[in-house]
Amino acid sequence: MFKQSLIIVSLFSLLMTGCSSDLSSQREVDGNQNYLKSPELKPLIVPESVSVPTASNQYYVFKAAADGNIGKDIDIRPPSLALPTIADSYAVYQSGLIQLDVPNYVGFWSQIPTILRNNNIAIKSEDSSTIKTDIRLVNRINEEQPVEASYLLQRKISGDREYITVELASLKRMGADVSSPIERQYYTVEFFNMLMKAVSPSQSQAGN
Repeated sequence: MFKQSLIIVSLFSLLMTGCSSDLSSQREVDGNQNYLKSPELKPLIVPESVSVPTASNQYYVFKAAADGNIGKDIDIRPPSLALPTIADSYAVYQSGLIQLDVPNYVGFWSQIPTILRNNNIAIKSEDSSTIKTDIRLVNRINEEQPVEASYLLQRKISGDREYITVELASLKRMGADVSSPIERQYYTVEFFNMLMKAVSPSQSQAGN
């Protein structure tokens, strides 16, 4: 009885190890790819004795572009959202960077160097309007290999508002540049949300 139990536990452990090691299934569409083998539609052949309605462009099926990934090469993970935690602040991700509109009295820009140091992220250079980080190693839970990321932050002041942009200066995996828009968005937003999470709660709630 003991031997049977031991064998069952061993098989279960092996099964779990095999499932957990295949992280690609967490970002791929489920099911087979037979639809990719579907033949193109052929023109409809109408006998001369049959009348057909007048053609209308409204129902024309245009040929889809074949550019880009298809099948299991498509990353189905949802996009990440930039979440500003400071009262009366706004953030949007667009064209590869996050734009943050934040009240000047919060002093968010002055907090960033401390937040970076507390998260073991070295600062390569900084002044009153620009901060460049050094390389940061990031492990994502459903990726086999970590990435090396560095960031560029820039600030402009207008009246009582700070306008701060956050973008990737570099993103590499195993020495190769990562160009996937979805991945670049994720690592930009993940860094921004880390900064937001570390903002002093009293300052985040100021103005409420």
